[in-house]
Amino acid sequence: MSSFSRKAALGVAAALTAACAASMSAGVASAAPATPAARAAHALPAVPAVNPVPLPWPVVGPGNPVAYRVRDIQYLLNDRINAHLVPDGMYGPLTKAAVEKFQGIWDLPVTGVVGPETWQRLIIQITYGNIGGAVQALQQNLNVLGYSLAVDGSYGNETRAAVQNYQGRVQIPTDDIVGPVTWSYLVNGRS
Repeated sequence: MSSFSRKAALGVAAALTAACAASMSAGVASAAPATPAARAAHALPAVPAVNPVPLPWPVVGPGNPVAYRVRDIQYLLNDRINAHLVPDGMYGPLTKAAVEKFQGIWDLPVTGVVGPETWQRLIIQITYGNIGGAVQALQQNLNVLGYSLAVDGSYGNETRAAVQNYQGRVQIPTDDIVGPVTWSYLVNGRS
């Protein structure tokens, strides 16, 4: 065998070896797991990382203000970007400008209107022990829905009890965490 033929044969053999190794690796990945627990885990369907059902969020802007929602936005903007807004429930030029600033920071369409995309960036997950504007927004929302909390921005025992009661009332997971689902229920005024 000539030197050229030997190199060609070795090259073909190397390519076949690499192809076989890749095929075997793929085969191992798709082969049935050996243990019963591994088989059961392998049989479970993949869970999407994103909630396939989008949460409903209201559209709030100068043309359709709802006072408690505007106050939510004002409290949250104060927390998020230190907007120094007076939470008065009025969607005036200062609130609109703060919304636009926030949207620009988060690379959202700068509309000055708070819709689903802006709400999802604006809300803050809060829990027992947190303080600030987001807690004030939570407390004033709960008050709109019939609770009697001091809007002091401190997530203490009374706020926790009200959150858990509210979550049970609207039949969502009952804990002291106010995340996207609880926020969506609150800003939509669901009781």
